[in-house]
This record gives sequence, C-alpha cells and structure tokens, in this order.
Amino acid sequence: MRTSHSVPALVAAVGLLAAASVAAVAQDDGGSIDPAAGLPVVVTGGSTCTVIERGTSATPNVLIHESNSRIRDQQLECVLTMSDARVSGTGTGTFNDSCFESESGSSCVFWGSSEILGPDGRWQCSYTGTGDPYGQNDGLLSSICRGTEGYEGLTYMSQDAVSFYGAADFGDGTSTYGLIYEGDPPPPGGSAE
Repeated sequence: MRTSHSVPALVAAVGLLAAASVAAVAQDDGGSIDPAAGLPVVVTGGSTCTVIERGTSATPNVLIHESNSRIRDQQLECVLTMSDARVSGTGTGTFNDSCFESESGSSCVFWGSSEILGPDGRWQCSYTGTGDPYGQNDGLLSSICRGTEGYEGLTYMSQDAVSFYGAADFGDGTSTYGLIYEGDPPPPGGSAE
C-alpha cells in the first residue's frame, strides 16, 4: 500500500534530495547566472515523497516519526520540483529515524541515502537531520550529493525544511535551498585545504 509521505530532496530526501539539463537561476536585475561559466548555482524548490516499502519499525504501524519510535530502511519514491532541472525529477531513497521522548516533547534524528535521476546523469546523496527545535517544521535535513555520469565533478548540497504532517495526508512536502557547484563536497570535520 502506498502512503503519501514527505522527506527531503532525497533528498532528499528526505531527501530523500538532491538531475537534468542545465538551467539558469534568475537574479534580481533580470539577468541570469550561466552554469557553464563554472559559477555556483542556487537551487530552490521542494519535493513530495511516497512510502513504497515500510521497512521495519520498533513501533507497529508507524509510518513517520513519533515518540520513542525507530524506523529502519523505509523505502521512498519522491518527485522533486526544483529551480534547476539537474536536480528535478524522480528520486528514490531510504529513510531511517530514531525518536526519543524528552521533557520538551519528542526529539528525533533522521538519516538515509538517496539517488536523484536526471536526463543527463544521477546524484548519489546522503542526508542527516533532526526534528526542528523551533517547531516551524517537522524536521531539518542537510544533504550532500555527488554527481555521476553527465554530472561527474559536480556537488549538490541542500538544506530541507520537512513537513511530515500538514494539510494533505502526510504533509506538504519539503522546502529546499541548495547549491550546485563544481568540485568535491567539503571534508567532514576536516580542514578547509
């Protein structure tokens, strides 16, 4: 049974983000940034995901995070609608969470991996995140994606505000802000050399 569910840009998300042909990003002066010039490209947009396989849960019938829940290997399929076509389209990925009851309510950590498929290549992504401590969203995720095939040598990094619960069945999706640039992702905890 498919259940609507939102995760980054898978990212991504979820999401499960972060994949298509080059698109320019509009600037306030009416001009555009030329991705061929090697400049970083700002990406905005969002995604909506569907649970295609529930995975395992320490709490029966849990599809999304709840107090003291543990979800492992939940499989997602996402539709990404971004300002840059290279990271728009279809994504698939895995969602995991561990949630804990605390004095201030439930606190969660999220993690997973995803792949974004575009017409000229793919993005291999990993993400981590937490519940939103400010209560504005259900979660905040950070994704790092490495380009392959036609996107070899590019990196896509994004921040996603995730809504698991919303006006629709399982939320309104994600709100994404990201950057595509030429080069490798930054080293985790390493030097900036």
